[in-house]
Amino acid sequence: MSRAPEENGARIKRLPPAVANLIAAGEVIERPAAALKELLENSADAGAKKIQCEICGGGADLLQVADDGEGLAPRDLPLALQPHATSKIRGAEDLDEVATFGFRGEALASLAAVSDLTIASRAPQAEHGYRYSREMKEPKPQAMAPGTTVAAHNMFADVPARRRFLRSAATETAHCFAAVQRAALALPLLAFSLTINGKERIALPHSQTRRERLASLFSPVLAADALEVEESAGELFLCGEIFSPAHGASGKSAGQFFFVNGRFVRDRLLRRALGDALRAMSHGGEPGYALFLTMPQAMVDVNVHPAKMEVRFSDPQAVFYFVRRAAQKALAAPLGAPVRTPPPMHSHSQPSSSPAYSQPSSGSRLPSSPSLPSPPSPRDFSPRHSQYSPKAAEDAWRKMFSEMPQIGESQLQSQPSPQPSPVPLLPNEEQPLGRALGQIHDIYIVAENSAGLVVVDMHAAHERILYEQLKTAYDARGLEMQPLLAPAQTPLSPAQAAALQERGGDLPGVSAELTGECIAEVRAVAAIIAGRADPARLLLEILDGALETGPGDTVALLRDQALSTVACHAAVRANRRLNKEEMNALLRKMEKTERSGVCNHGRPCWQQIDRAFFDRVFHRGR
Repeated sequence: MSRAPEENGARIKRLPPAVANLIAAGEVIERPAAALKELLENSADAGAKKIQCEICGGGADLLQVADDGEGLAPRDLPLALQPHATSKIRGAEDLDEVATFGFRGEALASLAAVSDLTIASRAPQAEHGYRYSREMKEPKPQAMAPGTTVAAHNMFADVPARRRFLRSAATETAHCFAAVQRAALALPLLAFSLTINGKERIALPHSQTRRERLASLFSPVLAADALEVEESAGELFLCGEIFSPAHGASGKSAGQFFFVNGRFVRDRLLRRALGDALRAMSHGGEPGYALFLTMPQAMVDVNVHPAKMEVRFSDPQAVFYFVRRAAQKALAAPLGAPVRTPPPMHSHSQPSSSPAYSQPSSGSRLPSSPSLPSPPSPRDFSPRHSQYSPKAAEDAWRKMFSEMPQIGESQLQSQPSPQPSPVPLLPNEEQPLGRALGQIHDIYIVAENSAGLVVVDMHAAHERILYEQLKTAYDARGLEMQPLLAPAQTPLSPAQAAALQERGGDLPGVSAELTGECIAEVRAVAAIIAGRADPARLLLEILDGALETGPGDTVALLRDQALSTVACHAAVRANRRLNKEEMNALLRKMEKTERSGVCNHGRPCWQQIDRAFFDRVFHRGR
């Protein structure tokens, strides 16, 4: 029910400035970490080379950021705390070419509305600085180094409702820590420090490379094993690192950071593009990454939300396909491929005189989406049946994997088989995985390379090799299918039955149909695994993968899930003894195979043990 008219007849009243500021502050400053992000961006825009942060009580008791940037004149200090007062833009036309992190002029005013805020600043040419807060009539002189210091005490003390919704001090501290991490990743040329409750937790020097900054923030091992991404198309440029899933959960726990023109964003389109590419590395989840996308400012709208973590692209489809293709290309580089020397550092990944990233000119447009590859069609899923032959499995194996005869089907049987001819070995420096020495427990292959020893999980490695070959063969001609002499029946869950019915009974690697409400009958399987896999179990695993993808996901994703299952069933199992020629053949094949660092499920395929490890163990050089 609406309120009754006031005495003067008007029911709509202009809110007092203090109330309006509190409402606006709720959009910008939802927690201390949000305020910290805004202050860090202000320091970067001011040309700072060093940024020092201090928090107490999760940032609610004290949140302070000090920089050595260009500083403010005393007359600007009172205006800096007023709403919508900014030095970044002058008119509406400037919003199309925003090249700074901040531009709304809301952060300091919002923070001042919910805390006891003091700002002190000194311009480089000034003899001393000035300090100001809203309780002062005018700025007062203060001795300080050039730069700006903003300190906010007792955040939300006068807004009990908001204060109650803050999490524990530990949780709020973790959010503040993440805010500094994101800023430090985006600006590796700047020095950062973070002190939490009197203890320094982050201390980063200036002028680091991206990989050095990763090592400092996370771990040297994670940074050393990260996969470098560097790709351009027109005026789109993507660079950064993808963390290896061989580290298990640490890759994902290190974080997933995506920056657009130096600005950390959370964007569903970008996440999906990367998800499509990264699932090829690991079906058990996505690894972490720190990626930087640069494009002309006019091609992206950052004025979507006060927090500036959401963006809109003028050509989202082109951006989607570019990011996905760039990530796929980086992941697909075989281990033995020549290492591409990265070009000199671009302005895209370096702060300019203003630490916001320099941008390319907006003269040319983004690559148009029709020129980009389109996803596969559902008709590509039709399996191709062959006439029954007792040797169909062996023939299919040899035909599809003729380049790797040493691991052929005939040699995976228990009966003796002819010895293969030796595989010629390249010079050691051209063999990243080295020369095979032997096996451990018929599970792991041990090889020697110039760095030390390499230990290979032969099932995981063979699984990745087969998976990549299956995808190539499937896209070219489909999988050769072998009908079963006796169809295999298996009960299904209602969800599995619905998934089978939705896809018409034909899935990559298996052909089945419903014969009852929740009963399926497997009629044919991929010839490569005929006689080596339980058809019913294979169907159930592929249907489970189909349920994970969901009906809205791409056809290619379902294909990958299914072919991964087929490859797992077809790969050489543990407790198989291989001769050295077979081991070396597997190593050489791994060096030419895309994504050979991890198996289809994200487990590592191999591990390098360098000579330094043995020197430490045996105390050499001491």
